[in-house]
Amino acid sequence: MDEPQVTLLDYLYTWLKWRRLIVYTVGITCLIAAVVSLVLPKWYRATTTILPPKPEAGMGIAASFGSLPLGLDLFGAGRTDELNTYVAILRSRRVMERVVRTFQLQKVYKTQMMDDTIRALDKNVEIDITKEQTLTLSVLDRDPGRVAEITNFFIDELDRINKTLSTEQARNNRLFIERRLGQNRRDIQRAEEALKAYQEQHQTFGLSEESQSAILAGAELEARVMALEVQRDVFKRMLGTSHPLLTQMSTEIEASRQRLSDLPEVGLGLARLTRSVEIQSRLLKYLIPQYEQAQIQEARDTPTVQILDRAVPPQRKHSPKRLFIVLGAGVASLLFSLFLTLNLESVRQAREQGSPRAHRIDRIIGELRAILPSRRE
Repeated sequence: MDEPQVTLLDYLYTWLKWRRLIVYTVGITCLIAAVVSLVLPKWYRATTTILPPKPEAGMGIAASFGSLPLGLDLFGAGRTDELNTYVAILRSRRVMERVVRTFQLQKVYKTQMMDDTIRALDKNVEIDITKEQTLTLSVLDRDPGRVAEITNFFIDELDRINKTLSTEQARNNRLFIERRLGQNRRDIQRAEEALKAYQEQHQTFGLSEESQSAILAGAELEARVMALEVQRDVFKRMLGTSHPLLTQMSTEIEASRQRLSDLPEVGLGLARLTRSVEIQSRLLKYLIPQYEQAQIQEARDTPTVQILDRAVPPQRKHSPKRLFIVLGAGVASLLFSLFLTLNLESVRQAREQGSPRAHRIDRIIGELRAILPSRRE
């Protein structure tokens, strides 16, 4: 004989019948959840926001190339990389250890090992780069005053380390350009001496206007190519060899070399020596501003991080969310109670009907009763 189908009305009848158990279970669970939420420690969250770096903060030396017709996006390409560098510095062990030692977080987190303290701190630090290309740093702590101090200390350490790294990078760039500038001046001296010796030997002191125009055009373009190569070497030190900007610059250099090869050839002797002097002189015109800019970058002592909002002590706790805890516990206990009452009603009906299922349930209960006393003993 087929069993009758169970409908929604049967479920409603069962839940109304066991309504007291459902209400008691949900009420007691919510009460316990409320007590637990009151016992849980309060956590506070402080947040600071950093703006993307200005062009001169990461690639200031590029300003000395303003006269070069490159058409390259020298500044926009480095902003995301600079923010990623900020994230790497903030997540570094160097910064984490400084924070731990400054605020004695081993006592706060009750840890013995520095590694454990750093892991605990890292879990309470959240760093995000927004779609507006700003960086937000958030820190969690149980003390509202301390959490603001820790958050601002992170930013101060970021600025200090970034300033040190920028100064070191600027020093390396300055030394590199200084060596190239010295070589250029020696090349100019040798070229001028060779031109003078040639003129004295052959008693020639002038060129035709056509030759002079060709020499000046070629010298200008070749000097720009050489300046581009110097610039590429500088950016290779700053950005790494795999940066797409370097590929773009190499393409520009090759295109300039192609234009250089298309220029008409000039005669030997005086024309070539004059052209060599012009090339080195024009290259010197490009290198001197670079060297001055590198010196400025090395000597600058201004903040490298632009802070939009510094962290302030929060007035409201971040967690625990007491309402969510109580509501979550209430919903979970309600679902459990509904499921439990359906099974209890099913067991009751099986016993009344004396079905095989009721005998199996009784045997299970008997086994459980036999096990419990043995555990007590």
